[in-house]
Amino acid sequence: MKKIILIFTFIQIINLSLFAQTPTEKLEKLRKINQDTIAKYQSGKVDEALQLARSALDLTISIFGNENVETATSYVNLGAIYKENNKYKESIENYQNALAIYQKNPEQNAARISRTLESVGIVLVFDGKKKEGEEFLLRSVDVAENAFGTGSKETLPYLKSLIGFYVFAKKTDQAQKEFIRLYLATSKHFPSESDELENIKDDFYCFIYQNDEPNEIEKRQKDFYEATGINKSRKSIKGTTDEKSDKPINAGVMNSKAKSLAKPEYPATARVRLAHGSVLVKIKIDEEGRVISAKSLCGDRLLQNVSEEAARKSSFTPATVDGKPVKVSGIIVYNFVRK
Repeated sequence: MKKIILIFTFIQIINLSLFAQTPTEKLEKLRKINQDTIAKYQSGKVDEALQLARSALDLTISIFGNENVETATSYVNLGAIYKENNKYKESIENYQNALAIYQKNPEQNAARISRTLESVGIVLVFDGKKKEGEEFLLRSVDVAENAFGTGSKETLPYLKSLIGFYVFAKKTDQAQKEFIRLYLATSKHFPSESDELENIKDDFYCFIYQNDEPNEIEKRQKDFYEATGINKSRKSIKGTTDEKSDKPINAGVMNSKAKSLAKPEYPATARVRLAHGSVLVKIKIDEEGRVISAKSLCGDRLLQNVSEEAARKSSFTPATVDGKPVKVSGIIVYNFVRK
């Protein structure tokens, strides 16, 4: 779940205030309170930040009134700090106050409405109200799609939050559906070899390996690739690829393709904690089959370093396309059991 970044909403208040017909001393006081709130929040002094945010709201109302967009933003700031203070009821009340203001002009405030609906959904999930949280997260996507278009760039953050919820709630079928939806939407705005699309694929790998039985993993991966068309315009190691691309070919899970697959040691610190589960390591392999980089994507942190070290010691049969050696990227999955 992503956190609310307070500094952006506070800056919005300051910038809009500069155009108001308001005494300079009040604006300066509001600006100072906002800056102090940011400083306290970022230093972890949430209680002090909360008191300042309350003062900022009162002053904002006195300057702009109860129905101004800046007042709504001040409610959002206060809701975010209440959430960090684990005061979920108060957090939701402030977000709802902001929504009531934004919805007076829904077309102009569509982005703000989506963002606030998302925030309410996240708080509800933290408060253990998963069903209600899901409803708000779905609404955040719907509002963005209605305002900006299906698959628009503006919808991407809300789709990611919805996926985060489904993964958290272990609703694997819904999560896979939204992963596909996110990939297809993202592919409209970024090239096929972009980091944005690569990150979605990496996240999907982590999702299926951490949430599915082994016999389901291959099927989910196949369904995802077919639905997104990942392999349609590219050659795999056995077929074709985009000849103009300098990036390595994506070969998926590489365990069975290793000439020598090094096994990671089980660290003593992990043994004490009984750390276990799957660790996914993303690797790049040069034209001679040597691992030239390895980075953990997910898994217990106590097991990631040893997994990366083992991956770097592994070797693979060189891959070729049309008889020419090529670089390859892929995933090594290490499964750890309690010891």
